[in-house]
Amino acid sequence: MGIPSVTCATAFTRNERPDGNSQCGRPLVTIAIPSYNCAPFVEEAVRSALGQSYPHIEVVVVDDCSTDGSLEFLRAIRDPRYRLVENPRNSGIEANWNRCLAEARGQHMTLLPSDDVLYPTAVARRLAVLEDPANGDVVFAYSARDVVDRHGRRLMRARFAREGRISRAVLLRDNVRHGMNVIGEPAAVLFRTEAGRKAGGFSARLPYLIDLSFWLGLLEQGDAYAFDEPQCTFRLWGTI
Repeated sequence: MGIPSVTCATAFTRNERPDGNSQCGRPLVTIAIPSYNCAPFVEEAVRSALGQSYPHIEVVVVDDCSTDGSLEFLRAIRDPRYRLVENPRNSGIEANWNRCLAEARGQHMTLLPSDDVLYPTAVARRLAVLEDPANGDVVFAYSARDVVDRHGRRLMRARFAREGRISRAVLLRDNVRHGMNVIGEPAAVLFRTEAGRKAGGFSARLPYLIDLSFWLGLLEQGDAYAFDEPQCTFRLWGTI
């Protein structure tokens, strides 16, 4: 499998404006992929990011000193929308995710784990919500996702909310009521980049809640919007 090629009309990562827009004035979206020893899956993750129907994207892979051969593949990608950042030393999940946030040039951002996949219209569908003037106080849009095994076979569909806008109060209550992260894993969410920075970035003080604690920090700044349709995968592969 190869990485999709692009035309100059969709190459914006080297020409973004200070306001986070592409040269055509449309919002630039960052898809950041934190990578560490994920050779069996990282190509599929990168392909799904570069294959988005919304063209004005940058794909940034931050590699945390992989030793499984995946770096050779990542270094070989030639696409003007793509950047590879290599950490000088292994820094762990918290530092690597925060490096992704620091590297983002887009107004909006999705953190795509290197073993997950974005469906082709994920960015376009979520961005339409965040760019709607009526949703100026919506800080992120999130979707249902397909939980898959290491071979990509669907195990279940994870969804927790009806489609539409959800107030921060309701979403906070639902997380407490269910006793779990009802928003989802990182690939399920497109958030406003500056809101993510204002939230203080990612914290692994509670490692299994690193994504949820970040979502809660975003919710201190506004509401959310939920899609009932799956727009990404979440892969379980350690023992399956």
